[in-house]
Formats: sequence, structure tokens, C-alpha cells
Amino acid sequence: MEIGDNAFSNCYTLKKVISRIMEPFDISDNVFEGIASNAILTVPEGTKSAYQSKKGWKSFQTIEESVMPGNRFEFNGINYIIGEGNNVSVTQRSERYSGDVVIPSHVLYKTINYTVTSIGPDAFGNYCLEMTSITIPPTVTSIEEDAFDTCMSLTSVYITDLEAWCKIKFISSPFDNAQHFFLNGKEIVDLVIPDKITSINTRTFRGCRCLTSVTIHKNVTSIGENAFSNCNSIKDVYCYAESIPTTNKYAFYYTPTESATLHVPDNMVEAYKQVYPWNSFGTIVGLSNTGIKPTKNDNEKSDVLIFDMQGNKLDNVHKGVNIIRQKDGKTKKVVVR
Repeated sequence: MEIGDNAFSNCYTLKKVISRIMEPFDISDNVFEGIASNAILTVPEGTKSAYQSKKGWKSFQTIEESVMPGNRFEFNGINYIIGEGNNVSVTQRSERYSGDVVIPSHVLYKTINYTVTSIGPDAFGNYCLEMTSITIPPTVTSIEEDAFDTCMSLTSVYITDLEAWCKIKFISSPFDNAQHFFLNGKEIVDLVIPDKITSINTRTFRGCRCLTSVTIHKNVTSIGENAFSNCNSIKDVYCYAESIPTTNKYAFYYTPTESATLHVPDNMVEAYKQVYPWNSFGTIVGLSNTGIKPTKNDNEKSDVLIFDMQGNKLDNVHKGVNIIRQKDGKTKKVVVR
């Protein structure tokens, strides 16, 4: 990065210069030659002394600091770096994390309320050996490279909004170490993709070893790389899509699909058998052969689940045909006359 000679010389009406450069460098004395003598240089918080020592910058009579993108601060034991538009990202710190760590959706700094939108590169890496759980707010839209690297004691991930989770861009995943996934305090075992999600992103559930079944509704059109890889406990996948979703060949990588059952619309059984990775499932059957899996969200543990023939969850059996799914995954039809 450089600023050329005379870049702003003789800009007589220039009264304020804002620099976001966190580590200033020497520039020619003529870069700002001829600007107003009372011009103010505004620099990132904590960098004033650095600017005062650098050629070209120190000619400003008034240098003031301001909070701006690139500034870092600590809030309740977690470090953040300011981005654009009052957004912040969790960033590294030198102290170790331990126990249960809760990332808030918003943090206050210098009277400004910032939204936490990202968990940055190496945010917890190398300082999280004793961290046992992480709570991630629905405002987070990206989890960057090695965010949870070396978090060997991390066992649980807590969220409050599954739809927001499905929209995150995952460069890395907390499930590289964590084994349990909780939605509003209840562990997700039978995962039902929210109705508004049409694309399951790369790495969304990679390594989520608590999942025993997954339900994908009919409007899902694509499934990304490693979306369900290393999900070692999956026994059943219920896919309602009558148009086979565009699915990355590594979507179920290292997930034991050969011992799992894929349930699809009756008229699509043969079609799914022809397409990889769907045809890697050891058993592929029509939905009507094994009962109806829920299409409404029920991401929590339950000993017995009851559904009608349309896949709607019921509190109790009703008159007509009921589909009962037991804790062991077996289903049966019960007719009440």
C-alpha cells in the first residue's frame, strides 16, 4: 500500500482526512502539502502516537482518534473487531477460554450497539482447550477458517434459531470437535430442515454426531459439500423432494450411508437409485412403505412421535390413520375408527 507524491497537495478546501490504516507508514511530506492549516486527521483508536511518528502524517497539527472498522475491543471476556455498518466479528485474544462460552447477538462499545455477525479466523483457536460449550446467536452469518481449531474439550453447540443456522457460511465448523447440538435447550436428534430453507450449505451439519435422522422437505433444491459428512449416527434420511436436489458428491462423506435407509417419494425410488450420492444408501424405499416422517419442525428428543398421513405432527392419536414413530426409529400405522 502506498500514497503517491502530491496525491492531495494544494487541496485548499480539505478540512478533514480520515485514515483507516491501522499501521501507518511513511509518506512524502508533499502528499498533503498546501491543504488547510487547520485540517484534522482522524485515525483509528489507539494509533495516534504511531501517526505522530510517521513522515508525512505528523505534519497535521491536529490528530484525533475515532472508533472505526479495524478497531478491536473486549466485551464480557470476548474480543471483537469492528467491521462495516456497525457489525463486529469475534476475534482472537491472548487469554484462554474455559467452560461455557456465550456469544451475544449484540455488544455495546463507546455508546454504539454493534451486531455480532461473524466468528473470525482462529477466533477461539489455540485458546480454547478448556472450553466445553459454545452458544452462537442467530445474527452470525459466517464462521471463518479454524475458528474452533484445537477446542478439544468442546462438546456442545447451542443455538436458538435453526433457520438462521442453515444460512451461515461455514468455512469451518464447531462440530469438528463438538458432538451435541441443542436448539432452545433441547438436543437435536431427529433433524427437520426448516421449511424456508431451499439450499443446505456447505458444512452446515458436518460432524454433527448426535443426529439419528434427517428430514429434507420437498422445496430443497441443493445440498452442498460436506453438508452431512461425518454424521456417524444417522440411520434414516427422509427426503420429500420429487426433483432430486443438486447434491455435492461429498455431501454425506464419511457418513455410514451404506447402513442407513433413504426414504423418498414412492414414484422417485428408482430415480434416487441412479444418482450419486443418494444411491450410496444401503436401503432406498418409498415413504409410504415405512410411515410418514414429519414435515413440520420437531428438532428435539421424544420417545413417541405421532403424525397424520400428511406428515403433520399430532399431540395425540386422532380418528383415522395415525403414523407412530417410536424411539428406536420403527414406525407403524394405527387406525382409529
